[in-house]
Amino acid sequence: MRQKVPKISGQWLGHFKYGPEYEKFYGEEVEFSLVLQELGDNQFEGKSYELDGIGANETVSLVKGYVDGNLIHFVKEYEEEFVLLEDGTLEKLEPPGKSILTYDGEFDYRINCYVGTWELESQVANAIDGVIVELFTGTWELTKLSDK
Repeated sequence: MRQKVPKISGQWLGHFKYGPEYEKFYGEEVEFSLVLQELGDNQFEGKSYELDGIGANETVSLVKGYVDGNLIHFVKEYEEEFVLLEDGTLEKLEPPGKSILTYDGEFDYRINCYVGTWELESQVANAIDGVIVELFTGTWELTKLSDK
């Protein structure tokens, strides 16, 4: 019998880990919760709440994405852009921008959760011919807690 991926609507609990670009914070985890609602055509939306960890952002972020079989793709969009400082705190960037994180992954039936990678493109400076963008990456896991 083929295993099924849980319905996307409901509450999920997970964590993301910082990638090597974060140097001394590489591998550190931030715990987060997602509350998601199916929209039809395999699409969903919801909100993300970062709960605990170095650089946890207290602002609620919006989530939009889709599932395709056991694959998942979503973006988290923050209202304001922050940078992680050496002491592990966040500082709001001025002028304000919007941080968009892209999450891609698949459902791992062995451990009953989604696992994947994330990336963030951050505009770090203006240049004569555009902007200089730096890429930040990491990994994540997400487990279903309850149905809505």
